[in-house]
Amino acid sequence: MPPVLLNVQASDALQRGVKNTFGHTWKRRYELNDKRVGPLCESVPSDKYKEMYVYPETAPYVRRRPYGQPITVGSFRFRSFDVENLAWGIGVTYDESDALYDQTNLLVQQARAAGVSFGGLKERVAFQILTGATDANLLPSLPNAPDGAAMFSATDGASANRFGVSGGNLLPGSGIGSAAALRSDLFNALELFHLFQDPEGQPALDAGIIDQGVHIYFNANNLEIFSEAFIQSRTALASAGAPSNAAVTNVFGDAGYKIIPWPTQRITDDDWYVSLDGADPKPLIEQIVAPVLEGPQLDSNSDLGRISRQFGWYWATYRGYGVNLPLFTVKINN
Repeated sequence: MPPVLLNVQASDALQRGVKNTFGHTWKRRYELNDKRVGPLCESVPSDKYKEMYVYPETAPYVRRRPYGQPITVGSFRFRSFDVENLAWGIGVTYDESDALYDQTNLLVQQARAAGVSFGGLKERVAFQILTGATDANLLPSLPNAPDGAAMFSATDGASANRFGVSGGNLLPGSGIGSAAALRSDLFNALELFHLFQDPEGQPALDAGIIDQGVHIYFNANNLEIFSEAFIQSRTALASAGAPSNAAVTNVFGDAGYKIIPWPTQRITDDDWYVSLDGADPKPLIEQIVAPVLEGPQLDSNSDLGRISRQFGWYWATYRGYGVNLPLFTVKINN
């Protein structure tokens, strides 16, 4: 069934004497967001409708060989998962007369800007998966990780403790009532990274990876308390009998931890997420089949344009999104 065409509503731009001084009001800017979502999601090329990935689990570790005994023989397994590519697109059309009478000279320029929204697609899908949200405009269903469980889970698909620790990468939080509670929960998350085990029961993450720093993703409504917890250099003491001007330094600053808080409206509750900057591979995958393709609808290439005098542009691409083994991220579940 062909789509219903909804032309640009341009009547305000046709008024004599209007100015385009503030025509950039709703200009889309994605550079910083794409950089900040980097620790969560990496982009890889794709040339099939569905890509299958495979990785080996940990090889056996060396063991002592008692005198006269044979060398111990160990084994390991491979795990596979797949990511299906989906079609993505958007179009904008306008009536020829509106373009001719446009006093701002912005109608065509803004119509073409719809294609820029592809720059924010990775962020939107990343947070859909991160928060477990339902969004009819994005993924129809949320993928599981290669171990058979959701991105954040206490157990793997076999009901064993994920990564060898109780609670897996789903950490019960202490709420957001105080900066001290947030700092305590972040320490608990960092401790989890140190406690994660590989399939052989050995430390899964090198301490050097954890020391590279973390991104924290949280509800923008909680900006003040998160700023106090992780940015403010000193916190006033609230204990009984403390002097009114007493304060202590921020333990994370003193310890030299690199913490980048990122408030976002895409998280709507008090849950928050910690992702290691040194993650490799990243917890999420974006696979790109082709760059965004632009298709103009002009009078020379469209019956609709020639006969109905409706012009515009369409953009399309094919991309897939999946969850890798989420070894480098923890959810603080409030």
